[in-house]
Amino acid sequence: MGEIGRPRTTQHVPVVLSRDEVAALREQVLRSRALWSRDRVVGVAGVGVPFALARKLGRAAESFAWHWLFPAAGLSRDPVSGWCGVTTSIRRPWRVPCATA
Repeated sequence: MGEIGRPRTTQHVPVVLSRDEVAALREQVLRSRALWSRDRVVGVAGVGVPFALARKLGRAAESFAWHWLFPAAGLSRDPVSGWCGVTTSIRRPWRVPCATA
C-alpha cells in the first residue's frame, strides 16, 4: 500500500502470454539486438537517456539494456543537439526523419 492507504500504481502485474506470443517476442528481441549490434559497428550514438542517468552511467545510451525493443525504422534528428548523421544521430521515439527535420 502507498503512503495514503491506496495501492501503488507501479506494482508489477504478471502477464500471461501464449507460446506463440512468447516466440514472437523472443524473435523481436533478436531483431532488436541485431539492429543494436549494427548500430555499434557503424557508430550510431545510441538511444536517448535521461540527463542524470547519462551523467552517472556515461555509456548507458549505448547498452542493449536501454535499446528500444521496438525501434523506429530509421534514425531521427536529436531534438536536444539537433545533430543527424551516423556518428551523431540518436535513435529517438520521435518520428521526424533526418531529411525533413
